[in-house]
Amino acid sequence: MIDHEEVKRVALRHTAVAVGSMLLVAAGSLVGGPAAQATVTTFNDGVLIYKVGDPGEVSIGDGLVDACVTTCAANLGVGIDGSGVLTLPSQVSDGFLTYNVTEISDRAFSDWAGIFGVTIPGTVRRVGNQAFYRGTPGTGLSSLTIEPGVDLTIGPMAFAGTALTHLDIPSRVRTIQNGAFVDVPDLQTIEINGGNSPASIETSAFLLGNPGPNSNLDYVRFRGVKPTITDGAFDGHVGCELRYQSTAASWTAPFATMSDCTWISTDAPSITASPADATTRVGDPATTFSVAATGNGELYYQWQRNGVGIPGENGATLTISNPSLSNSGDQYDVVVTNWVGSQTSSAATLTVNPAPATPTKAAQTASLAIAKKRKRNRSYTLPTRTTEGQPIAWSASKTGKCKVKGGKLKCRKATGKRTVTLTARAPATSTLFEFVQTVKRKVG
Repeated sequence: MIDHEEVKRVALRHTAVAVGSMLLVAAGSLVGGPAAQATVTTFNDGVLIYKVGDPGEVSIGDGLVDACVTTCAANLGVGIDGSGVLTLPSQVSDGFLTYNVTEISDRAFSDWAGIFGVTIPGTVRRVGNQAFYRGTPGTGLSSLTIEPGVDLTIGPMAFAGTALTHLDIPSRVRTIQNGAFVDVPDLQTIEINGGNSPASIETSAFLLGNPGPNSNLDYVRFRGVKPTITDGAFDGHVGCELRYQSTAASWTAPFATMSDCTWISTDAPSITASPADATTRVGDPATTFSVAATGNGELYYQWQRNGVGIPGENGATLTISNPSLSNSGDQYDVVVTNWVGSQTSSAATLTVNPAPATPTKAAQTASLAIAKKRKRNRSYTLPTRTTEGQPIAWSASKTGKCKVKGGKLKCRKATGKRTVTLTARAPATSTLFEFVQTVKRKVG
């Protein structure tokens, strides 16, 4: 059983030893002892105090008091934006020389009420004991950005008790010491990007000894090679998952023992069915491509046309509406991603054919009543327009004594049996395109 209070006591002892050493150096200087040659030089920029260490290097704060010139208030102005985010400098000047900022000293911003976010520059190699410590868990600092740079050590209880919700630990963080993030109750996710060099995560580095109402750490995701992890580093976060990439060679048993978190093996997505080729025609209904994939955790989709991502197309299906002939031959694939990696499907080809021509309507027949009694110069009225209002052009065969004139069929008296053939033509868009009417008339 881990003694949560003992974790804090160990970290506090580390702080006390460091402070005591500084006091001995200062005392030695006053009495002319062995440390008399070591002088501590400090200066400030009107906001923060800096202590000169190795040539060309300074730490923020002098290690004995807060890093603030006067008081650690929210309205210091310089370096703090309107949302309370403090961006620490990578270099400072005392008016004569320029120094790299390489350390945030012990307790530099401990219980500073006015800071809610901090950006640590790439020059910093160490964040000191209790540098951003909060005595009331779940208060103060809620965001932390660590910029790329040199190897970094995060000291004991450096961020203990803060209100951090998401952590992104870059590969340059080489050591996370005992209790560095102890009693941070609002943590939801932790990303540990190990790169090619394993980091060291010490006992109780993320211990949660005092769970709060918002204690809901979902997962810790380890990228790259396996870090050195001490038993109990994540204890207290009941139900959390420690996710690692099973295909990474460095992730071999045994893993560190965690009483409250479970180790989960995760791999990159696997595509089980790529989108299939499709053929359509101009004016046809929309065409749909689909992909099937498996993988641990949430899967993300990005469809591409000819290798270029299509904005907003982030589902397992892609619908192509109103394709034109210019789209024929386009290649469609999809990139499926999870936190481990990504896979790209094979490409499907879209073929677009022209719209079909309007079909020619078959000949139709219609009846035309002709009186069977003998009459001279009998005329018959013919329809002049289709049902859509399009004009009809009539013609009559030369057989017999009949002709079409002025929308009428006129026949003269004749002898013998006669057959008259009428043909009507209208535009292809009409329902009445062409019909043949045979008129038989018996005279004599």
